[in-house]
Amino acid sequence: MFNRKVISNLDLNDIGRMIGEQFDCKVDSIDFKDMKIIYDVYLELQEGINNYRDERVQEFVCEDNRIHYVIFHAIPLDAFLRSRIDSKKAKVSLSKKQFFIGSYSQDFEGLHNELTLSHNRLFRNGIFEVVIKYENRGDVNVSNPKSKFKEFVSESLDVYSELGISCPIVYFVTFTNVEGQEMATKPDVFTTAVTERNILDPAGVVINDKDQVDNEVHNIFVPILNDFGINDYYLFDESAGN
Repeated sequence: MFNRKVISNLDLNDIGRMIGEQFDCKVDSIDFKDMKIIYDVYLELQEGINNYRDERVQEFVCEDNRIHYVIFHAIPLDAFLRSRIDSKKAKVSLSKKQFFIGSYSQDFEGLHNELTLSHNRLFRNGIFEVVIKYENRGDVNVSNPKSKFKEFVSESLDVYSELGISCPIVYFVTFTNVEGQEMATKPDVFTTAVTERNILDPAGVVINDKDQVDNEVHNIFVPILNDFGINDYYLFDESAGN
């Protein structure tokens, strides 16, 4: 059974818009049959995205607690309906972004940029994967990955826009190999709590535009901070209910 909380703020309207764009559906023509199709797609997407993330994360799980990995994923909702992106155009777009800057090569899976402590991938269906390797000193640095994740989200939204890939985009952050580690809040300042989980994999968030970046980046890290004994709370868009 897949985890239905894999995406924390995805609703049926997001799926409806995606289907409308893919199949040229008219909003005012939606009936019970259409809603059933939308709901079925919703469940299939949840399962597909969850399975995909789990499979990729397992590539970076090991018993060596001298290192840990932080993994970022960006998954367009229509990624599993898409066969390919414009790789040539993507290379140009990536070369202009500070977070993604580097020399990208093409392989069977898409574009990749391999560095000593990290690698960036843009798969042929538009999925981004960033893996950052950290050397453990008995602690897990959360503030640095959080700032990097914010940059990743913001710049990947720009890349998607330039490639003509529509929002919403689902974002994930995952920590692996962290069992028994403290969290470093500042240099040489540690939390007293250690995590008992080897993988920290909070539910993903859906982002439609840059106005959501600050809140959603904060929210995705809340359960990670809580796991280390730090009281932090979700931010809510108070205008959403108006």
